[in-house]
Amino acid sequence: MIEKKHLSSMVSISIFCGLMLHFESLKANKVSTSEDTDIKHLVANEPEAQIPYNVSHYIYHDLNLNGIYDYNDRILSGIGVTLSKPDGTRIVRKSNIHGFVNFTTMYDNPFADISMPGEYVFTINTPNKWIVTSNNPIQKILFNTDPESRSGIVAVATPDPAGLVQVLAVSGTPKLATVTGDTVTSTELIVYFNNDEQSLSPLVTAIDQKFLQPLKPGKWQVEFIHKDRSAKLLLDVIVNNTPIHFGNLKIGQAAKHRSDNLLDFTENFENITRAIISKVPLQSNGLKWTNMIAVENTTYRGDGYVNNTMSGHYIGYNTSGYPVTVERKKPFDFLGAYFGVAWPGGDGENLISKAWHEDTLISTDIIPLSVHGPIWFQANYSNITKLELSTEHYWQFVTDDMTFRL
Repeated sequence: MIEKKHLSSMVSISIFCGLMLHFESLKANKVSTSEDTDIKHLVANEPEAQIPYNVSHYIYHDLNLNGIYDYNDRILSGIGVTLSKPDGTRIVRKSNIHGFVNFTTMYDNPFADISMPGEYVFTINTPNKWIVTSNNPIQKILFNTDPESRSGIVAVATPDPAGLVQVLAVSGTPKLATVTGDTVTSTELIVYFNNDEQSLSPLVTAIDQKFLQPLKPGKWQVEFIHKDRSAKLLLDVIVNNTPIHFGNLKIGQAAKHRSDNLLDFTENFENITRAIISKVPLQSNGLKWTNMIAVENTTYRGDGYVNNTMSGHYIGYNTSGYPVTVERKKPFDFLGAYFGVAWPGGDGENLISKAWHEDTLISTDIIPLSVHGPIWFQANYSNITKLELSTEHYWQFVTDDMTFRL
Protein backbone atom coordinates (compact mmCIF):
# COMPACT_ATOMS: atom_id res chain seq x y z
CA MET A 1 0.00 0.00 0.00
CA ILE A 2 2.77 2.39 0.97
CA GLU A 3 4.79 1.68 -2.18
CA LYS A 4 1.76 2.32 -4.44
CA LYS A 5 1.15 5.73 -2.79
CA HIS A 6 4.77 6.78 -3.26
CA LEU A 7 4.67 5.66 -6.89
CA SER A 8 1.46 7.67 -7.52
CA SER A 9 2.97 10.80 -5.99
CA MET A 10 6.11 10.52 -8.10
CA VAL A 11 4.04 10.18 -11.28
CA SER A 12 2.00 13.33 -10.40
CA ILE A 13 5.13 15.35 -9.73
CA SER A 14 6.68 14.24 -13.04
CA ILE A 15 3.56 15.22 -15.00
CA PHE A 16 3.43 18.65 -13.30
CA CYS A 17 7.13 19.32 -13.98
CA GLY A 18 6.70 18.29 -17.59
CA LEU A 19 3.81 20.68 -18.10
CA MET A 20 5.77 23.54 -16.54
CA LEU A 21 8.76 22.89 -18.78
CA HIS A 22 6.50 22.78 -21.84
CA PHE A 23 4.87 26.07 -20.83
CA GLU A 24 8.25 27.76 -20.30
CA SER A 25 9.41 26.46 -23.70
CA LEU A 26 6.37 27.96 -25.39
CA LYS A 27 7.00 31.35 -23.75
CA ALA A 28 10.70 31.21 -24.71
CA ASN A 29 9.75 30.61 -28.34
CA LYS A 30 7.01 33.39 -28.13
CA VAL A 31 4.23 30.99 -29.05
CA SER A 32 0.86 32.45 -27.92
CA THR A 33 -1.61 30.33 -25.97
CA SER A 34 -5.16 30.99 -24.93
CA GLU A 35 -4.00 31.21 -21.30
CA ASP A 36 -1.30 33.68 -22.36
CA THR A 37 -3.87 35.86 -24.15
CA ASP A 38 -6.18 35.91 -21.12
CA ILE A 39 -3.33 36.95 -18.85
CA LYS A 40 -2.40 39.81 -21.17
CA HIS A 41 -6.03 40.96 -21.21
CA LEU A 42 -6.19 41.08 -17.45
CA VAL A 43 -2.92 42.94 -17.06
CA ALA A 44 -3.47 45.82 -19.50
CA ASN A 45 -5.69 47.08 -22.29
CA GLU A 46 -4.43 48.50 -25.53
CA PRO A 47 -4.41 52.34 -25.24
CA GLU A 48 -7.17 54.15 -27.13
CA ALA A 49 -5.98 56.70 -29.67
CA GLN A 50 -8.49 59.43 -28.67
CA ILE A 51 -10.66 59.81 -25.61
CA PRO A 52 -13.26 62.62 -25.70
CA TYR A 53 -13.17 65.00 -22.77
CA ASN A 54 -15.20 68.03 -21.66
CA VAL A 55 -14.45 71.70 -21.82
CA SER A 56 -16.76 73.19 -19.20
CA HIS A 57 -18.34 76.56 -18.63
CA TYR A 58 -19.41 77.24 -15.02
CA ILE A 59 -22.55 79.19 -14.07
CA TYR A 60 -23.18 80.55 -10.58
CA HIS A 61 -25.70 82.68 -8.69
CA ASP A 62 -23.79 85.82 -7.72
CA LEU A 63 -25.45 86.33 -4.35
CA ASN A 64 -23.15 89.13 -3.18
CA LEU A 65 -23.42 90.92 -6.55
CA ASN A 66 -19.66 91.48 -6.85
CA GLY A 67 -19.15 89.76 -10.22
CA ILE A 68 -16.59 87.33 -8.76
CA TYR A 69 -17.13 83.64 -8.06
CA ASP A 70 -16.45 83.32 -4.35
CA TYR A 71 -17.39 81.25 -1.31
CA ASN A 72 -20.85 82.78 -0.74
CA ASP A 73 -22.15 82.14 -4.27
CA ARG A 74 -24.36 79.20 -5.23
CA ILE A 75 -24.91 76.93 -8.22
CA LEU A 76 -27.23 77.78 -11.10
CA SER A 77 -28.69 74.80 -12.93
CA GLY A 78 -30.48 74.74 -16.29
CA ILE A 79 -28.87 77.91 -17.71
CA GLY A 80 -28.23 77.60 -21.45
CA VAL A 81 -24.93 78.41 -23.15
CA THR A 82 -24.75 78.69 -26.94
CA LEU A 83 -21.52 77.47 -28.55
CA SER A 84 -20.82 79.07 -31.95
CA LYS A 85 -18.31 77.05 -34.00
CA PRO A 86 -15.78 78.24 -36.61
CA ASP A 87 -17.95 76.82 -39.42
CA GLY A 88 -20.92 78.95 -38.29
CA THR A 89 -22.98 76.16 -36.73
CA ARG A 90 -24.30 76.45 -33.17
CA ILE A 91 -25.30 74.13 -30.36
CA VAL A 92 -26.81 74.81 -26.93
CA ARG A 93 -25.94 72.98 -23.73
CA LYS A 94 -27.35 73.70 -20.25
CA SER A 95 -25.68 73.80 -16.85
CA ASN A 96 -26.18 70.62 -14.83
CA ILE A 97 -27.16 70.43 -11.15
CA HIS A 98 -23.52 71.14 -10.26
CA GLY A 99 -23.35 74.30 -12.38
CA PHE A 100 -21.21 72.91 -15.23
CA VAL A 101 -22.05 73.31 -18.91
CA ASN A 102 -20.11 70.49 -20.59
CA PHE A 103 -19.02 70.48 -24.25
CA THR A 104 -17.41 67.31 -25.61
CA THR A 105 -14.07 67.75 -27.36
CA MET A 106 -12.25 65.43 -29.79
CA TYR A 107 -10.33 66.29 -32.94
CA ASP A 108 -11.95 65.38 -36.27
CA ASN A 109 -14.87 63.58 -34.62
CA PRO A 110 -18.23 64.64 -36.11
CA PHE A 111 -20.05 63.64 -32.92
CA ALA A 112 -17.99 65.92 -30.65
CA ASP A 113 -19.14 69.47 -29.89
CA ILE A 114 -15.61 70.78 -30.50
CA SER A 115 -13.72 68.90 -33.23
CA MET A 116 -11.92 71.42 -35.42
CA PRO A 117 -9.34 74.12 -34.65
CA GLY A 118 -10.40 77.74 -34.59
CA GLU A 119 -12.24 80.30 -32.48
CA TYR A 120 -15.31 79.18 -30.52
CA VAL A 121 -17.75 81.66 -28.98
CA PHE A 122 -19.51 80.84 -25.67
CA THR A 123 -22.64 82.97 -25.11
CA ILE A 124 -24.80 82.92 -21.95
CA ASN A 125 -28.52 82.60 -22.68
CA THR A 126 -29.55 84.95 -19.89
CA PRO A 127 -33.04 84.18 -18.53
CA ASN A 128 -35.69 86.90 -18.56
CA LYS A 129 -35.24 89.39 -15.70
CA TRP A 130 -31.66 88.25 -15.02
CA ILE A 131 -28.35 89.97 -15.72
CA VAL A 132 -24.73 88.79 -15.99
CA THR A 133 -22.72 90.44 -13.21
CA SER A 134 -19.31 88.98 -14.11
CA ASN A 135 -19.04 91.10 -17.29
CA ASN A 136 -18.47 88.06 -19.51
CA PRO A 137 -21.75 87.13 -21.20
CA ILE A 138 -19.73 86.33 -24.35
CA GLN A 139 -16.33 84.61 -24.30
CA LYS A 140 -14.16 83.72 -27.29
CA ILE A 141 -11.88 80.72 -26.87
CA LEU A 142 -9.22 79.55 -29.37
CA PHE A 143 -8.73 75.80 -29.89
CA ASN A 144 -5.59 74.38 -31.51
CA THR A 145 -4.73 70.87 -32.67
CA ASP A 146 -2.32 68.96 -30.44
CA PRO A 147 -1.46 65.42 -31.60
CA GLU A 148 0.19 64.67 -28.25
CA SER A 149 -2.97 65.39 -26.24
CA ARG A 150 -5.48 62.68 -25.46
CA SER A 151 -8.19 64.24 -27.66
CA GLY A 152 -6.02 65.82 -30.33
CA ILE A 153 -7.34 69.36 -29.74
CA VAL A 154 -6.93 71.73 -26.77
CA ALA A 155 -8.13 75.17 -25.67
CA VAL A 156 -5.71 78.03 -25.20
CA ALA A 157 -7.77 78.91 -22.09
CA THR A 158 -10.97 77.59 -20.54
CA PRO A 159 -14.06 79.81 -20.09
CA ASP A 160 -14.17 81.94 -16.94
CA PRO A 161 -17.11 81.30 -14.55
CA ALA A 162 -20.16 83.45 -15.33
CA GLY A 163 -22.18 85.01 -12.51
CA LEU A 164 -25.87 85.85 -12.85
CA VAL A 165 -28.37 87.59 -10.60
CA GLN A 166 -32.01 88.54 -10.87
CA VAL A 167 -33.06 92.11 -11.58
CA LEU A 168 -33.92 93.42 -8.12
CA ALA A 169 -37.37 94.86 -7.59
CA VAL A 170 -40.25 94.98 -5.12
CA SER A 171 -43.82 94.14 -6.11
CA GLY A 172 -47.27 93.61 -4.67
CA THR A 173 -50.99 94.21 -5.07
CA PRO A 174 -52.38 96.82 -2.65
CA LYS A 175 -55.84 96.36 -1.19
CA LEU A 176 -57.96 98.49 1.10
CA ALA A 177 -58.36 97.54 4.74
CA THR A 178 -62.00 96.78 5.58
CA VAL A 179 -62.27 99.64 8.04
CA THR A 180 -61.41 102.24 5.38
CA GLY A 181 -63.19 100.75 2.39
CA ASP A 182 -66.40 102.76 2.80
CA THR A 183 -64.70 106.15 3.15
CA VAL A 184 -62.39 106.10 0.11
CA THR A 185 -63.58 107.98 -2.98
CA SER A 186 -60.76 106.98 -5.38
CA THR A 187 -58.70 103.85 -6.06
CA GLU A 188 -55.51 105.75 -6.92
CA LEU A 189 -52.39 105.27 -4.76
CA ILE A 190 -49.06 107.07 -4.55
CA VAL A 191 -46.05 105.02 -3.41
CA TYR A 192 -42.88 106.64 -2.06
CA PHE A 193 -39.50 104.85 -1.91
CA ASN A 194 -36.85 106.36 0.35
CA ASN A 195 -33.53 105.38 1.90
CA ASP A 196 -30.63 107.23 3.51
CA GLU A 197 -29.10 108.09 0.14
CA GLN A 198 -32.00 108.90 -2.16
CA SER A 199 -35.71 109.31 -2.72
CA LEU A 200 -37.18 107.93 -5.91
CA SER A 201 -39.87 109.62 -7.92
CA PRO A 202 -43.29 108.61 -6.54
CA LEU A 203 -44.95 105.65 -8.21
CA VAL A 204 -48.61 106.05 -9.14
CA THR A 205 -50.65 102.85 -8.94
CA ALA A 206 -54.11 101.77 -7.80
CA ILE A 207 -55.98 99.50 -5.42
CA ASP A 208 -56.09 95.90 -6.74
CA GLN A 209 -53.42 96.73 -9.34
CA LYS A 210 -50.05 95.02 -9.18
CA PHE A 211 -47.02 97.31 -9.12
CA LEU A 212 -43.34 96.59 -9.77
CA GLN A 213 -40.51 98.92 -8.74
CA PRO A 214 -36.79 98.22 -9.38
CA LEU A 215 -34.65 99.02 -6.33
CA LYS A 216 -30.95 98.91 -5.55
CA PRO A 217 -29.69 96.79 -2.64
CA GLY A 218 -30.11 98.38 0.77
CA LYS A 219 -32.66 99.28 3.41
CA TRP A 220 -35.73 101.08 2.07
CA GLN A 221 -38.85 102.65 3.52
CA VAL A 222 -41.92 102.17 1.35
CA GLU A 223 -44.98 104.32 2.01
CA PHE A 224 -48.37 103.77 0.37
CA ILE A 225 -50.66 106.80 0.54
CA HIS A 226 -54.17 106.97 -0.86
CA LYS A 227 -54.69 109.90 -3.20
CA ASP A 228 -57.34 111.46 -0.97
CA ARG A 229 -55.10 110.90 2.10
CA SER A 230 -57.76 108.73 3.73
CA ALA A 231 -55.48 105.70 4.15
CA LYS A 232 -51.79 104.81 4.17
CA LEU A 233 -49.34 102.03 5.00
CA LEU A 234 -45.64 102.29 5.91
CA LEU A 235 -43.26 99.33 5.43
CA ASP A 236 -39.54 98.76 5.91
CA VAL A 237 -37.77 96.39 3.52
CA ILE A 238 -34.19 95.26 3.00
CA VAL A 239 -33.35 94.56 -0.65
CA ASN A 240 -30.58 91.98 -0.77
CA ASN A 241 -30.06 89.63 -3.73
CA THR A 242 -33.54 88.49 -4.79
CA PRO A 243 -36.77 90.21 -5.86
CA ILE A 244 -39.32 90.85 -3.09
CA HIS A 245 -43.07 90.43 -3.15
CA PHE A 246 -45.14 92.13 -0.45
CA GLY A 247 -48.00 90.22 1.11
CA ASN A 248 -50.98 91.46 3.13
CA LEU A 249 -50.81 94.97 1.63
CA LYS A 250 -53.90 96.36 3.38
CA ILE A 251 -53.81 100.12 2.92
CA GLY A 252 -55.15 101.82 6.03
CA GLN A 253 -54.24 98.90 8.27
CA ALA A 254 -52.01 99.81 11.21
CA ALA A 255 -49.06 97.57 11.98
CA LYS A 256 -49.75 95.11 14.79
CA HIS A 257 -47.24 94.55 17.56
CA ARG A 258 -48.05 91.42 19.53
CA SER A 259 -45.21 91.25 22.03
CA ASP A 260 -41.59 92.20 22.42
CA ASN A 261 -40.88 88.80 23.96
CA LEU A 262 -41.53 86.82 20.78
CA LEU A 263 -38.60 85.16 19.02
CA ASP A 264 -37.94 84.68 15.32
CA PHE A 265 -37.64 81.07 14.16
CA THR A 266 -36.33 80.07 10.72
CA GLU A 267 -37.03 76.66 9.23
CA ASN A 268 -34.23 75.96 6.75
CA PHE A 269 -34.98 72.20 6.52
CA GLU A 270 -31.38 71.26 7.35
CA ASN A 271 -31.90 69.49 10.67
CA ILE A 272 -35.28 67.80 10.26
CA THR A 273 -33.98 64.32 9.39
CA ARG A 274 -30.81 62.36 8.85
CA ALA A 275 -32.24 60.93 5.63
CA ILE A 276 -32.10 62.68 2.25
CA ILE A 277 -35.89 63.01 2.22
CA SER A 278 -38.53 63.16 4.96
CA LYS A 279 -41.88 64.67 5.84
CA VAL A 280 -41.60 67.74 8.05
CA PRO A 281 -42.75 66.65 11.53
CA LEU A 282 -44.58 68.44 14.33
CA GLN A 283 -42.20 71.04 15.72
CA SER A 284 -41.34 71.41 19.38
CA ASN A 285 -42.68 74.98 19.14
CA GLY A 286 -46.12 73.57 18.30
CA LEU A 287 -46.18 74.20 14.54
CA LYS A 288 -48.04 71.37 12.80
CA TRP A 289 -47.10 70.76 9.15
CA THR A 290 -49.13 68.93 6.50
CA ASN A 291 -47.77 67.84 3.09
CA MET A 292 -44.38 69.56 3.44
CA ILE A 293 -41.32 67.48 2.49
CA ALA A 294 -37.68 68.23 3.30
CA VAL A 295 -35.23 66.93 0.68
CA GLU A 296 -31.55 67.18 -0.19
CA ASN A 297 -31.58 69.56 -3.13
CA THR A 298 -29.86 67.33 -5.73
CA THR A 299 -31.95 64.23 -5.02
CA TYR A 300 -34.47 64.74 -7.82
CA ARG A 301 -31.98 66.42 -10.18
CA GLY A 302 -34.49 69.20 -10.80
CA ASP A 303 -33.22 72.69 -11.64
CA GLY A 304 -35.57 74.45 -9.23
CA TYR A 305 -34.56 72.37 -6.22
CA VAL A 306 -30.96 73.51 -6.72
CA ASN A 307 -31.52 77.11 -7.86
CA ASN A 308 -33.96 78.03 -5.11
CA THR A 309 -31.87 76.75 -2.21
CA MET A 310 -30.59 79.74 -0.26
CA SER A 311 -28.95 78.06 2.74
CA GLY A 312 -27.36 74.64 3.22
CA HIS A 313 -28.30 71.71 0.99
CA TYR A 314 -31.89 71.00 1.99
CA ILE A 315 -35.10 72.57 0.77
CA GLY A 316 -38.83 72.15 1.39
CA TYR A 317 -41.49 71.30 -1.19
CA ASN A 318 -45.18 70.39 -1.33
CA THR A 319 -45.63 66.65 -1.78
CA SER A 320 -47.01 65.78 -5.25
CA GLY A 321 -48.03 69.41 -5.70
CA TYR A 322 -50.69 69.32 -2.97
CA PRO A 323 -51.38 72.27 -0.59
CA VAL A 324 -49.21 72.67 2.50
CA THR A 325 -50.62 73.86 5.79
CA VAL A 326 -48.81 75.14 8.87
CA GLU A 327 -51.03 75.45 11.95
CA ARG A 328 -50.90 76.18 15.65
CA LYS A 329 -53.62 76.79 18.23
CA LYS A 330 -51.60 79.59 19.75
CA PRO A 331 -51.31 82.50 17.24
CA PHE A 332 -48.04 83.04 15.41
CA ASP A 333 -46.58 85.38 12.78
CA PHE A 334 -45.35 84.33 9.34
CA LEU A 335 -42.76 86.89 8.30
CA GLY A 336 -41.75 85.41 4.96
CA ALA A 337 -39.75 82.86 2.96
CA TYR A 338 -37.92 82.23 -0.30
CA PHE A 339 -40.09 80.53 -2.93
CA GLY A 340 -39.58 79.09 -6.40
CA VAL A 341 -40.87 76.28 -8.60
CA ALA A 342 -39.17 72.87 -8.79
CA TRP A 343 -39.30 71.98 -12.49
CA PRO A 344 -38.70 73.90 -15.75
CA GLY A 345 -42.18 73.03 -17.01
CA GLY A 346 -43.67 74.96 -14.10
CA ASP A 347 -41.70 78.16 -14.70
CA GLY A 348 -44.13 81.06 -14.26
CA GLU A 349 -46.44 79.13 -11.91
CA ASN A 350 -48.16 81.14 -9.15
CA LEU A 351 -48.00 80.40 -5.45
CA ILE A 352 -51.26 81.08 -3.60
CA SER A 353 -50.70 82.01 0.04
CA LYS A 354 -53.61 82.26 2.49
CA ALA A 355 -53.61 83.05 6.18
CA TRP A 356 -56.34 82.70 8.82
CA HIS A 357 -56.92 83.72 12.40
CA GLU A 358 -59.18 80.90 13.55
CA ASP A 359 -62.08 81.02 11.05
CA THR A 360 -61.32 84.50 9.67
CA LEU A 361 -59.36 84.77 6.42
CA ILE A 362 -56.69 87.43 6.99
CA SER A 363 -55.05 87.63 3.56
CA THR A 364 -54.77 85.97 0.15
CA ASP A 365 -51.65 86.66 -1.91
CA ILE A 366 -50.41 85.45 -5.30
CA ILE A 367 -46.64 85.19 -5.80
CA PRO A 368 -44.98 84.49 -9.21
CA LEU A 369 -42.47 81.63 -9.14
CA SER A 370 -39.35 80.93 -11.19
CA VAL A 371 -37.28 77.80 -11.73
CA HIS A 372 -34.09 79.85 -12.05
CA GLY A 373 -34.05 81.56 -8.66
CA PRO A 374 -36.20 82.50 -5.66
CA ILE A 375 -38.35 85.44 -4.77
CA TRP A 376 -38.56 86.60 -1.16
CA PHE A 377 -42.19 86.70 -0.08
CA GLN A 378 -42.42 89.30 2.66
CA ALA A 379 -45.70 88.00 4.00
CA ASN A 380 -46.36 90.35 6.94
CA TYR A 381 -48.88 87.87 8.41
CA SER A 382 -49.43 88.67 12.08
CA ASN A 383 -51.48 86.85 14.72
CA ILE A 384 -52.52 83.92 12.51
CA THR A 385 -53.40 80.33 13.41
CA LYS A 386 -53.20 78.72 9.96
CA LEU A 387 -51.06 79.24 6.85
CA GLU A 388 -51.89 77.52 3.55
CA LEU A 389 -49.51 77.38 0.57
CA SER A 390 -50.59 75.96 -2.79
CA THR A 391 -50.00 76.35 -6.53
CA GLU A 392 -52.52 77.04 -9.28
CA HIS A 393 -51.68 73.97 -11.38
CA TYR A 394 -50.29 71.55 -8.77
CA TRP A 395 -46.66 72.11 -9.67
CA GLN A 396 -44.26 71.53 -6.79
CA PHE A 397 -43.17 74.79 -5.23
CA VAL A 398 -39.88 74.88 -3.34
CA THR A 399 -39.14 77.00 -0.29
CA ASP A 400 -36.23 77.85 1.97
CA ASP A 401 -35.62 79.84 5.14
CA MET A 402 -39.28 80.09 6.20
CA THR A 403 -39.31 82.67 8.99
CA PHE A 404 -41.84 82.78 11.81
CA ARG A 405 -42.29 84.80 14.98
CA LEU A 406 -43.47 82.63 17.85
